[in-house]
Amino acid sequence: MTTDDRTLHAVLGKFPWRRRKPRVTRGRALAYKNRAGTVLWAEPEALATFEDPGPALAYVALRGDAVGQSLARALIEHHAQELDVALSDEPAARSEQGLRVIKRLLMKAGLTPSLPLGRFTLEQLLIATWALGAAVEDDPC
Repeated sequence: MTTDDRTLHAVLGKFPWRRRKPRVTRGRALAYKNRAGTVLWAEPEALATFEDPGPALAYVALRGDAVGQSLARALIEHHAQELDVALSDEPAARSEQGLRVIKRLLMKAGLTPSLPLGRFTLEQLLIATWALGAAVEDDPC
């Protein structure tokens, strides 16, 4: 685990994770293994709508698969409403509007966009995951 991973794990620790797997009404529960090796759980909607977007952004950055893409969609859609950003139905415009939301959420969460995570920065991982998530309709969460 690198120093930068530790930063994201500290951010993830701000969310009230559960020790037991919750029964979710839609999709699957999100699993997170903390630094102590304990698997913790969250409902996707609860993480996406948490008042601090930092934990959801960190989760999306660390998990860029279909689950991360689905969480990115839920996060952007929820916070776009709060930030008065109307997301278009047209894919290219929706992607651009989502990028603006990501930049504002990074500032709101106090995260450094240039934080290196492997070969990429935090912002690059979020942008890539959002771009894929915005283009896909499938919802595994």
